[in-house]
Amino acid sequence: MKLTPTPLSARRASAFTLIEVTIALGICATVMIALLGLLPMSLDQMRESRNMTSMARISEDIINDVQLMKWEEMELLDGEVREYDDQGTRIRNISVEDNMRVYAAEIEVELEGILLPGETEERNDYAKRITIYMGPSRGESVNMKMLAETNDRYTAVSTVIARMDEQKLKK
Repeated sequence: MKLTPTPLSARRASAFTLIEVTIALGICATVMIALLGLLPMSLDQMRESRNMTSMARISEDIINDVQLMKWEEMELLDGEVREYDDQGTRIRNISVEDNMRVYAAEIEVELEGILLPGETEERNDYAKRITIYMGPSRGESVNMKMLAETNDRYTAVSTVIARMDEQKLKK
C-alpha cells in the first residue's frame, strides 16, 4: 500500500489557526473571570445562611428549655450566657477547646410582668418576655445587648412565655 502525500491546502483546512485559538482562549478567560467574580458573593451567602440556621437552632434550644422550666425557675436564667458550636449545639463541657465555641447566647428574662397590647397600663404577671442575644463567641464577656443593636453579626430574638394554668384558676 502506497501512501500519497496530502496536499498542503488539505492540511490547513483540518487545523485551527493561531487567531482562532487566541479568540477561543479569550472567550474562555472572560467567562472564567465572570464566574470567579461570583464566588465571593456565593461564599458570603453561604456563610450568612449557615449563621441564620445556627442562630435559629440556638434560639429554639433556649426557648424549649424555658418552656420546660417551672415558672419560678425562669428568673435563674436572667443573665445566663451559653456557648454553642458551629452547628448550634450547646456546649456543656467546660474543658472543650476554645475553637469549638463559635456562638454565644445571653438570656434576658423580664422579671416583672409585661404590658400586653390592648390592655390597661397594668403589667400582666402571667406573661414574661424572654430575649436572647446571640452572636459570635469571643471567649470573653461582652455586652451582647449593645452588640445586637449595633452590629449586624449579632442578633436578638424575643418571645413571650405565658402561664395559662394559674390564670384560668384565678378568674
